[in-house]
Amino acid sequence: MRNSLTEQRLVLRSRIVLESAAGTQNIHLKLSCSAPTVAKWRSRWIAAQDDLVSGNRTVSEVLNDAFRSGAPAKITVEHCAEVIAMACTAPSEYGLPVDLWSMRELRLTLLAHTAIPAISERHLGRVLGEAQIRPHKARYWLNKKVDDLREAAIRRICQVYEKAPERRATGEITLSVDEMTGIQAKERVAPDKHPDPVNHQARRIEYEYERHGTLCLLGAWNVAEGKAFGWCHPTRTEEDFVEFVKAMLKAHPNKTRYHLVADNLNTH
Repeated sequence: MRNSLTEQRLVLRSRIVLESAAGTQNIHLKLSCSAPTVAKWRSRWIAAQDDLVSGNRTVSEVLNDAFRSGAPAKITVEHCAEVIAMACTAPSEYGLPVDLWSMRELRLTLLAHTAIPAISERHLGRVLGEAQIRPHKARYWLNKKVDDLREAAIRRICQVYEKAPERRATGEITLSVDEMTGIQAKERVAPDKHPDPVNHQARRIEYEYERHGTLCLLGAWNVAEGKAFGWCHPTRTEEDFVEFVKAMLKAHPNKTRYHLVADNLNTH
């Protein structure tokens, strides 16, 4: 019981038992506790001797607090279900001109529309936290569009990629085409500083930069060879895409056939 992590109440109860076994008088004065406390734990220890000898109970079980049911919960499981149900609905359904719940508005609405007694915002947060629901936050997402030809298109594209090495041997080329728009051309106003081992400083990059407009990167990935072909241009119109295709064909001459895989962008 000298371990600093042992609960002090267990330490006190253990010392009461040890002092009693040693025949110490006025134990409550020596241990700075009340006489009823000494009498209680001495009596409990004596009553548990048979269980201790038989091994039915351990020393920790005897010296720990007895089970207490505690006061009945004011917020029941049914109340928690009502909290979660309301948090999963829109505030507009209760006449509130907001899109997301705040803890304050959710609490006031619960008290007004349910049989839940007084509940604090902190308790409300604990209930929602255990259910992993955060009604005050939202994320964007994209609804899945129904496309009856989607699976067939995926299979066709996979077949094109799968046959790319075989077609390469016959002089054909398979290119996956796409673009990245709005790439900013930035230039730092000062050059970088190399790492300084003397002063223990890492490489430093100038924070400020100058903008030189934006560019669009049109790229083609050679599926069989794992090589990329890039082409930069200020815009990405249909005419730009045609010029990109011409430059791409010029960069890969003498091919018997060109297989281009691209998405359904209007410029394509």
